Amino acid sequence: MNYLVSDLLKINTPHHTQIQRQITDYFARCGYESRTEKTVWRDRTGRIDVFAQKGNYSVGIEIDDCAIRMNSIEKLNALQPSLAVFVLKGPKFNRRKTYSRFKYLKVEPLIIHLKTGQHKRIYPIFTFVDYWVLG
Repeated sequence: MNYLVSDLLKINTPHHTQIQRQITDYFARCGYESRTEKTVWRDRTGRIDVFAQKGNYSVGIEIDDCAIRMNSIEKLNALQPSLAVFVLKGPKFNRRKTYSRFKYLKVEPLIIHLKTGQHKRIYPIFTFVDYWVLG
């Protein structure tokens, strides 16, 4: 996990497609099968920015500006990867908006802000009903 974070923090471009290319190159070097714009179905068709898979372990990555978008959360929740990574490329990190949306996550996320180098791994909060069903 530390290698993933340190290599993602080396990305130094604000351009969406260049970020996607650098991320897919990183996962290819690590032996993952990776691709951009993976289609996922929720209430409608959406696309995950980068999807990487190696065996049973998968990583879904969404690239947003300064906060996690609800659309990104919905797409990654529908995909159900082993790890959901949100790469924030904007100059500022909107903590309030990002942290207020954690309650909607159903997958284990990692948030990375490229400009400040901040990163945080968050564990989804399960309700009692979720625990009862999973238990």
